[in-house]
Amino acid sequence: MALVSKPPKIDTSGILDALIAVSEDKIWASELALLSGSRRVDFWTLEPAASRGWRANAYEIKISRADYKR
Repeated sequence: MALVSKPPKIDTSGILDALIAVSEDKIWASELALLSGSRRVDFWTLEPAASRGWRANAYEIKISRADYKR
């Protein structure tokens, strides 16, 4: 009988840590408030290279289906 291990539990802080790890060469912010605080994004990056158009990315982290439906 083979032992089946459970996959690691994924949580918001784990995803945020992974995003930070792959964004070390970018300008980044977590829980960035937009539009006078009425909206926010979980993680935002800006690539500081004018030759690539100063590309910005925003990430919204969703863990549960209920959170996704909001």
